[in-house]
Amino acid sequence: MILQAHEVPCLVEQLLNIGEVLFWSGGEIGRIEDTLKRLCMAYGSQHANIYVIPSYMALTVEFETLPACTMTRRIHKNDSFDLTRVEDLNTLCRQCSREPLPVEELALRVKAIMEKENKEWKLWIGSFLAVASLTIFFGGTLEDAIASIIGAFVILFADKRLSPITNSPVFGTFLVSFVGGLSVCLMGKNFPFLHIDKVMIGDIMILIPGVAITTAIRYSLGGDPLSGVEKLIKSLFFALGVAGGISMAMFLTGVM
Repeated sequence: MILQAHEVPCLVEQLLNIGEVLFWSGGEIGRIEDTLKRLCMAYGSQHANIYVIPSYMALTVEFETLPACTMTRRIHKNDSFDLTRVEDLNTLCRQCSREPLPVEELALRVKAIMEKENKEWKLWIGSFLAVASLTIFFGGTLEDAIASIIGAFVILFADKRLSPITNSPVFGTFLVSFVGGLSVCLMGKNFPFLHIDKVMIGDIMILIPGVAITTAIRYSLGGDPLSGVEKLIKSLFFALGVAGGISMAMFLTGVM
């Protein structure tokens, strides 16, 4: 596909959008870099240099007859998992690799995927099933599983209300963990037949950044130590926020 000079900055911007959304939807850094490089080549780039770490992206494309373009982007949003969005973007990228879309159409397609709303009820139901199953797995009773579902509801509701108003994601995690731990401790105070430790274990599992820590180790072992260390430190701070919030709730309610 032959690009015009004025289309190059728009193309690079859309490539950064694709890379950023892939990252905070759960895409691996190596695959993001490979995907963007393939798209650059599909649109006629002679050389493409892509550099991605968990907090920063840089992209330079060079053409034979067009001026080179370099753009960078700071990634602020916390990474999460939205495999539906990853699948949509991968489908779009494969289509563009085979038959590049006009830059204007690519921008519209990327915008539609970015603005696509998730079905939040699926996250809630999945969380309820997860905490109930884990509570029973660790030796809890049916009553404990029901209590863990209530605790998960409080955690998800608190996360939806408190996280957007906090400037620090770690502090937001601390607040959410504190509210969730407080609800579990209060249930234990009012219903002595509950096994608070089992309920707490089930609810904590939806807060622990286990996948992020595993990903950080994989980055380090895979030859990308900078991304691995950055992601590991970030994950450990989130884990400390969870531990601090739960411990504070247990201390204030006298469970400890």
